[in-house]
Amino acid sequence: MPYANIYWVKLKLELLNDKRFIFDLDDSQKWLFIGLLLLAADTNNKVPNDESFIKSRLNLQNSPEIIRKNLQFILSKFPKLVNKDKCLKFKNFKKMHNPLKDAQRKSKGIPMERIEVEQILEVYIEQKGWISHKENKEMLSDIYKRNCRPIKELFLATGKDVEKAKLAIRKASQVFGGKNLSWTLETVLKHLPDLLLEKKQPRYNYNV
Repeated sequence: MPYANIYWVKLKLELLNDKRFIFDLDDSQKWLFIGLLLLAADTNNKVPNDESFIKSRLNLQNSPEIIRKNLQFILSKFPKLVNKDKCLKFKNFKKMHNPLKDAQRKSKGIPMERIEVEQILEVYIEQKGWISHKENKEMLSDIYKRNCRPIKELFLATGKDVEKAKLAIRKASQVFGGKNLSWTLETVLKHLPDLLLEKKQPRYNYNV
């Protein structure tokens, strides 16, 4: 499953005692440093050394010129963050980031909500006809990233009832997919009350 490509990012408390972080960096530089930690996890420690990419990915308000200046300042203060092969890399990446699959092996169990979300995702993939993508780890990871939020919203909207969430997806596939209408998990959420009706025939607004 896509969780194999997800990392935990450890913000150690020592950072609060690091004079470079607390006193040398201004507020925008502090957020940029934390943002780089997140991007390192997202790119397997190969953050493009491109201020425009970083600005867009972190939704920063500063101009690319200011971001470049801040990057150079951070690089000068933190020698374990280096510019190599046109990428920004943390030398201590493995200490500061753990793959989720490793964390699972160390834990006493897998969080129940994660299992339930994956079960809902499985049904969505099947109903969308994306079965072939299950063999492509990169494609599967992309599907998960794009749909993780609405799946969790659907999970909560059904009172954390996995079977209701699956039922709503299957009905949406029948109603909208059966009429060759485009539909997504957002569509399922929008029409959830009608999709879960049992006795009455649902009344759908096909403006999806």
